[in-house]
Parts: sequence; structure tokens; C-alpha cells
Amino acid sequence: MLALIQAGTMSAQSLSTAKMYIEQGQYVNAAKQLRPLADGGNAEAQYLAAKLFFEGHINNAKAEEQGVKYATMSADQGYEEAVCLLASHYVEKDGSKTFSILTSYIDKFPELKKGTPGAMLAECYMEGIGCIKSLDQPWWTIEGNRYEQEFIKEHKEEYEAYKKRYPQKFKEKEEGDRIYDVVEENAQFPGGDAGYYEWLRNHLQYPVSCQKEGVQGRVLVCFVVNKDGSIVDEKIVRSPDARLSQEALRIVRLMPKWKPARQGDKVVRSRFTMPLMFRLR
Repeated sequence: MLALIQAGTMSAQSLSTAKMYIEQGQYVNAAKQLRPLADGGNAEAQYLAAKLFFEGHINNAKAEEQGVKYATMSADQGYEEAVCLLASHYVEKDGSKTFSILTSYIDKFPELKKGTPGAMLAECYMEGIGCIKSLDQPWWTIEGNRYEQEFIKEHKEEYEAYKKRYPQKFKEKEEGDRIYDVVEENAQFPGGDAGYYEWLRNHLQYPVSCQKEGVQGRVLVCFVVNKDGSIVDEKIVRSPDARLSQEALRIVRLMPKWKPARQGDKVVRSRFTMPLMFRLR
């Protein structure tokens, strides 16, 4: 057991070191840290290695082949960023490949439909990338996605036409989609405050560059907890640094489903503001 803990700690340290090298533009050193982790099955290391190859940071005649290899290994574990990276790689070359990647991984890992892969798939239907352009399929695909509102704003004209095609659906949707700012029973992280702080200790990563520069402070993140406990519409309210903001958003998107809020005898959608403290010791 002790050996497993030590191995896990060493892996986390190597990954943190690799990220630091990437931030500093020392890509060869980053690759040296990532390679054993990626070959050992670490999904995040595989994703980062694939990015280095795709972005041309590693001088290798087989850079694209290696990028596809590591992105696929990571995506096969359901790593969201890797699925997006792999799908994006083929957009200009082969739209049908992009569409196939998105649909196959969403079928394998249904939770991806609520994230960036689902939004990318909706865009494929909207633009006819690798599939037949559709009037309705983009909206069925994006529904419940954390980027749904952004997608609606981007395709406002198409959305208004969609609403006119299904007036009853939207009447019911508007009644059920009200977001409460004040409720009788607040939404709650599974396990309550104790579960929340324990989860944060295991998942929050203080950006290495911020630590080196002495950047610290509190980040406020606002988000909506849906009736099923899923989290959407996350936004930074206040933050001392963009890098801390990025980590705060990553943490919110990684969280498990919450216990939703209640108003009277009904489960409702509610807005929640969460503080995240980054403090140097």
C-alpha cells in the first residue's frame, strides 16, 4: 500500500513539473516528464503529450502519428479534453472523422454529451460537418449542455426559428427552467461541507507558476445547479489572476452532481456562488 501511495505521489509531482515546463516553454523537458506517465496510462499526461505533438513543439518526423496515438489513449479513458483535441485535429482534413470520433466517444461515455464534446457535436449538426445539416438535431444535442446558453447566443436566429416550430415544448420548458436565487433549501455538495472540503483537498491543483510568483487570493465562481444536480453556466465573479480562474472553472466542471435545491415540495434549479481560496503556506 505504501509503495502505491509513493508511486502516486511521484506521478503527481512529475505531472506538475511537466505543466511547469510547458508554461515556461521548455517543451522537450516537459515531454521527458510526460512520456513515462503517458505510457503508464495517465490520461492527463497522454492528453498533454498529444498537445505537444499536435502543436509542433516536439521535433519528430512522426509527430502527428504520435499525437493521434496519445490523444486516442487518453480519449479511450473518457478524458474530455482529449476527445475534443482528437476531434478538432480532423476538422479541416476529414469532417466525417470528427463526427465519428464525437459520436463514438459520447456513446461510450454519455457524460461527455453535457460538456465540450456535446457542444462540438451540436456544431457539427448545425454546420453539416461530417453529417447532414439539420434544423432540429443541434438543439436536441445541446439541450442540458453546460455551453447551451453560449450556443444559443451564437445561433440566435436558428434558435428563434426552432422555438417557433415547437411552441408547446418551450412553454413547458420556460415554466420548468426558472432559476431561483433564493430557495427554502439550498443545493448541496454530496456529503455536505465535510464531503466538499475533502473532495477539494484531493482535486484542487494550485498552479505552479502562481505559487512561484506568490499569486494567491480568493476566486468566486457562480454556477447553476440543475434539477438533476448537474452544474451548468459556470462563471467567474471575482479572481486575482486568470490562472487561478482557469483552475477554479476546471474544479467546478469536475465536481460530481449535487443534491439540488428545493422550493416547497419541488426540486428546482438554483444559482450558487462558491468561493475557492488559494493561499500560500
